[in-house]
Amino acid sequence: MYTTPAQLYKWWHATSPNMSVSTMERGQSCSQSLLTLSPVRRIDYEAGLQEVCLPENCNVGLLPYSPLAGGVLSGKYSKADASDEAAAKWRLNLFTGYMARYKQSLAAEAVELYSDLAKKYDMTPSEFAIAFCNSRDFVTSTIIGATSVPQLRENIGAFDKVWTPEMEEDVDQVFKKYKDPSKM
Repeated sequence: MYTTPAQLYKWWHATSPNMSVSTMERGQSCSQSLLTLSPVRRIDYEAGLQEVCLPENCNVGLLPYSPLAGGVLSGKYSKADASDEAAAKWRLNLFTGYMARYKQSLAAEAVELYSDLAKKYDMTPSEFAIAFCNSRDFVTSTIIGATSVPQLRENIGAFDKVWTPEMEEDVDQVFKKYKDPSKM
């Protein structure tokens, strides 16, 4: 479910009646906004919620979940054989229609481009996606969902990656072409 800027602003005023933005210390969050955020799912937040959540407005930090977009940004769905026995356990195969929706959308094309960027910067696609989330000023923490110890190590290691202006420019170029590819 998507929270609109108006809903968040109304909630903030209802739950913080005696707190004005001018009396809050910079960086002090009164709450967290939970939303999926990744290179392929950023439009929902950036199209309105980001402004409401700024410190000078409601000062609500973002706690993104699914930075790998359900495993899509790990690259495993684009390269592996979906008929493989292990594929039956993939998240997109556990829910009817999810894999078909992914394959029929522009997401696969966008994921391929983001995977190429990850290689360019000597990262795995998973590290690149998590480093993207970690680079956002409005993100207070990131919820990761590893299903094995190697995945957990890879995910945690992504927080040590440095996000550069060149990376930001490259991601923005892909974003201009694929605003929200899972919905296209």
